[in-house]
This record gives sequence, C-alpha cells and structure tokens, in this order.
Amino acid sequence: EMVKYALNNVDEEIYACSLDGTMEYANEQFRVRHDVEGDLSQHKVYDFWSYEGSRLQWEARLAKIRRDNGSHKYTVRFKNEQGRIVAWDIVAYIIYDYFQEREIVWFFGRDVTQRIEHENKVKEMNSILECILNNIPVYLFVKDPADEFKYLYWNKAFAEHSGIPASKAIGHTDYEIFQSEEAEKFRKDDLELLRTHQRIDIQETYLTANGEARIVQTLKALVPMEDREPLLIGISWDT
Repeated sequence: EMVKYALNNVDEEIYACSLDGTMEYANEQFRVRHDVEGDLSQHKVYDFWSYEGSRLQWEARLAKIRRDNGSHKYTVRFKNEQGRIVAWDIVAYIIYDYFQEREIVWFFGRDVTQRIEHENKVKEMNSILECILNNIPVYLFVKDPADEFKYLYWNKAFAEHSGIPASKAIGHTDYEIFQSEEAEKFRKDDLELLRTHQRIDIQETYLTANGEARIVQTLKALVPMEDREPLLIGISWDT
C-alpha cells in the first residue's frame, strides 16, 4: 500500500506492459490523463499514443529499447484537446520479472512542455540578440578573464574589418590571433581593467589579416556574472 500510494502521488506517469504491448500497470496520473478505468489488460500500450499506434510501431519501439541495452529515452510531442502543443519526456526500461520469469517494459513519463517552451523562448531571444549584435556597425567582443582572456564572442563587424573569422578567434587568446607586440598591449590593458574594475577608453592599433593597420577607439568594461567571475566586454570603432 505504501508503494502504491507513492506511485500514485508522483508527478510522473508510470505504467508497464508485457512484450506484446498488453497494459499491466498504470498509476493514477496515467489513468486520469487517459481516462482509463477498470481492467488494463483490455488495452495495448500503443492505444494511448498521441497518434494511432499499431503492433508494428510497438515492435519498432521495443527494438529501440533493446538496441539501447534495455533503457531508451525519447520525447513525444502532440496536440492536446485544447489544441496546445505539449511534450513529454519518456524513459522506457525492460526489466526481468524473476517471480513470473518474464520481461516487463516499464515507462516513466514527465510533462516537459513548460521547459521546452522556455528553452524555445530563450533560443528565440538569443537569435534576436545575435542578429542585432551582428548588424551593428562596431566591433563587439567578449573575453573570459578566468580562462586566459580567451574570446567568447566576436561579432560580424569585427570579423569583416579584421579579416579574422569568428571561428579563428573564439576559444583563442590575443597571442594566438594577433602579432605578439599587439597582443602584449591588449593583455596589459585587460589586466589593468581587471585590477581596477574601471572602464577603459583607449585608442588601439592592430594589423588585419592582410597586413593593413587599423586604428580603433576601444571601450572595455567588466560585466558581473552570476556564480562566476566577470566577463570582459569590448566595443571598438574605426577612427
């Protein structure tokens, strides 16, 4: 009774079926959502899928569980009765029942609709921000002082004017990108900023990938971060 109470009061849907898909167990959450009463053995597990399931589809799912060494995780998306797209993370296990000497497939499902909606919103906002930062007519870069001042971000304007693509800058230090004399000057300014935490407004010169000297006005500042050291952000424009 304690186990039954626990299974019926968790957030997950927990249910089980035999290898031919015949339902053998479902907790209260599963029964309520699928409006199931009485004897479960009249149903197949694929009767409750978000689309019209079949024995062949169930066998394909069972094969995937076996392929993954008896433990298979997947996400299903479907429209609910209100027309809203919902998503469920499901983990399926094949467990051997030594008492009845047979295999049983157990499922644990959790509604992850809100999490996925939040993730999609974050992706959308990041995409908008990326679009804005890559279309402003100034250089914009971000470094990580906690990781040898390696670049974390390098916008499109910086790449176009310097001739150095972001792929060759991100994850690298100034010493790996620019000539040693330039890199040393940049590092000196970065260390001064880290020491004083006071914004730096300076004029700098660097050589582009094709050897052209460019003079830029640069603002550097530290940006506080949660649960980690601050990041260094810089904005430059040609003078």
